[in-house]
Amino acid sequence: MGQPFSSTLADQFSRQSQAWKEYATLTYDDFVARLEELNQICRTLPDSRQRRLVFKACNVTDTPLFWKSTVQVRCMRVTTSVPNAVQSYRLLSLRQFLQSYHMIKAYHSAAAAASQKQTTCSSADKAFSTSALFDSFGGEDTSDLEECCVCMERKPEVTLPCTHSYCLLCIEQWNVSNTTCPLCREEFNITDESWVISEAPASEEILSEMEKALVEISTKHSSDDDDTS
Repeated sequence: MGQPFSSTLADQFSRQSQAWKEYATLTYDDFVARLEELNQICRTLPDSRQRRLVFKACNVTDTPLFWKSTVQVRCMRVTTSVPNAVQSYRLLSLRQFLQSYHMIKAYHSAAAAASQKQTTCSSADKAFSTSALFDSFGGEDTSDLEECCVCMERKPEVTLPCTHSYCLLCIEQWNVSNTTCPLCREEFNITDESWVISEAPASEEILSEMEKALVEISTKHSSDDDDTS
């Protein structure tokens, strides 16, 4: 009964490990090459309304060591019939861009294979190439602390001593037969060496606590002044 889940979990770890490895080893020149390749592919994928996707890097820092933390990619849906006409755009993080890169390449390969079997493409296929792809991009970007390192869907609830975070479901299933971190393989004890991540307080609660602290400070200063006088 547990074998299918273990197999699925192993596949998820494998995919995420590959994604982390690509992100970690990606150089700026590799990033630019992928950007140019993606734009070249998108030139061949206009939809029935003559719209296509264009990707452009922005927020590139002058410091080579920190470019991954600041760079963003502007994904624009443009109309080919009108030069420089941008209908809409979305900002992608580097990780979102890499996901989009692989998704578009996979779709392009599948479309190329299908075109060999049929000479014409339906309007639905062309619409998917731009409209559906664009709609699938973007959304709220999530940081490493806002998503489980395994499923990349649920919020992390447990942080291991190595600082990698996971949702409780994934790490408990992993810990049934493993005592190491899925990513870095550092030994850990799920009951004794992990921390539970609490929810961040609401902004109203933070403001209320700040007001209380300010009142206490002012009250203390007033009493101190009275004592000295």
